[in-house]
Amino acid sequence: MRIGHIHNVNLASIVLGVLVFLASVSASAQPRLDVRSLPTVGEQATMFTYDTTGVQPGNAGLNIVWQYTNLVSLQRPFTYQVIRLDAAPQNSREFFPTADRVVQRDSVYEFYQLVGQRLRLLGTWTPNAVQVASPTNPFDTRPIELTNAQPFSDTYQSSITYVGLTQPVQRFGASSVTYTGFGTLRFASGSIDSVVRVRRQETTIDTVRSSELPGPVRTIRTTTTTTAWYQLSSSIPVLTIETADIQVRQGQQLLERRFTKQVYGGFDEITTALDDIAFYDLTVAPQPARAHDVVRIGLTGNVGEDINVIGIDVVDNMGRSTTPRWDVTAGDVYVYLTDLASGRYSVVIRTTQETIIAPVIVVP
Repeated sequence: MRIGHIHNVNLASIVLGVLVFLASVSASAQPRLDVRSLPTVGEQATMFTYDTTGVQPGNAGLNIVWQYTNLVSLQRPFTYQVIRLDAAPQNSREFFPTADRVVQRDSVYEFYQLVGQRLRLLGTWTPNAVQVASPTNPFDTRPIELTNAQPFSDTYQSSITYVGLTQPVQRFGASSVTYTGFGTLRFASGSIDSVVRVRRQETTIDTVRSSELPGPVRTIRTTTTTTAWYQLSSSIPVLTIETADIQVRQGQQLLERRFTKQVYGGFDEITTALDDIAFYDLTVAPQPARAHDVVRIGLTGNVGEDINVIGIDVVDNMGRSTTPRWDVTAGDVYVYLTDLASGRYSVVIRTTQETIIAPVIVVP
């Protein structure tokens, strides 16, 4: 019995040693996202948006190779940078005087503050709206350190004031962020090693009470899933894939449901497959258009009257895409716009032969 007992102790020691070794290997293969990955003033990148067709987040796990060798650029770059508070638009700073870092994505400014061991989003400012988080129920977006497979969740409340609405929109949000993978991103021009994949799921419910919208209270429920890949020493994602399910209700009645998707990235080695994109001198009318116009895109003379369109998306300057109703008549494409904010858009027309991009400007 004693010999057997000694044997078991030795076996247990061996097993323990193997487990410790495996744990150390596993730990080295899944480094933490720590303070180096928090927004740091001075970080900047030029982001490009990509055609979303067929682009998926891929698998979670360690030592994964994520293949994105066929990304097609829509040639709509925007700035992604971390700036000081005093570099933000002057009329935005009064809402967030305690912010210690600001993330600018094109015309969107996000104001953050490091509070204890968490990064807190104080709010967001755009030329058309300002969102301010509740001081009693703020939005903590992530801990300083994020480790593999350990989700961090938070609920929050905020108030959004839109230009043109007399009363603010009240928002309730629930967010969960999880470190879901570590490995290599592979693009057409090469690979990026040691990248961490982070998945964020967020559901927001906006309550709209306004004299401009008579009748029962309207609610807008948005469920967003964002998958982003980061290098360990930067807060700016190498690649981001974001999908959203948006439902608009008035009372219990579903008024509208739409899905959006965007893909964008900003790494110097990213190149794009542009060989199958056609850039024509297209006739677009009306130009500029209004939010609910039917836009005619004249393709006759460019691709002939036997054009075979298989899909159309309308993409904004942040890469968010929607699928509109469309028709083809005598070689011209008619796109039915719905509820678009003012700005520049790309109408991406996919045919059996090529992809055609038509610029559209929308005005109030």
